Amino acid sequence: MVCGTYGMGKTGLSGPFVRGRRSGIVDGIDVIELALPYANRDGLFKRSMTFARFAFSSTVMALSTRYDVLFATSTPLTAAIPGIAARLFRRKPFIFEVRDLWPELPKAMGVVTNPVVLMLLSWLEWSAYRSATSLIGLSPGIVAGIR
Repeated sequence: MVCGTYGMGKTGLSGPFVRGRRSGIVDGIDVIELALPYANRDGLFKRSMTFARFAFSSTVMALSTRYDVLFATSTPLTAAIPGIAARLFRRKPFIFEVRDLWPELPKAMGVVTNPVVLMLLSWLEWSAYRSATSLIGLSPGIVAGIR
């Protein structure tokens, strides 16, 4: 499992980060925690940069690490990028759990208003859905939105 650092979250790992990450076994699961601090109070630009750095680092791992299945969960939508890459370049099964519909959610909240950014988010959503071996929607409304 690859995850970032969240202010109030606990991964079960301790010790220093070495070259931007730390890893270990937590409850029988290999966990890699990336030193990418994130908080809901962060501004849009800072959060976007953190999401992009996580997507990049996770994609490098998805293309170079041994595993059987890649499971990604959104939010943010950029969490799907490693799964898309793994499916496309390594033919790995990709399970995508959809927690929010994109770009509908940030558009409705008024967080993202730029039409080019909304178009790019729509394209990423479409790519994630088409690349995934299986999709999991967390509510009936999300399942309807995926369809």
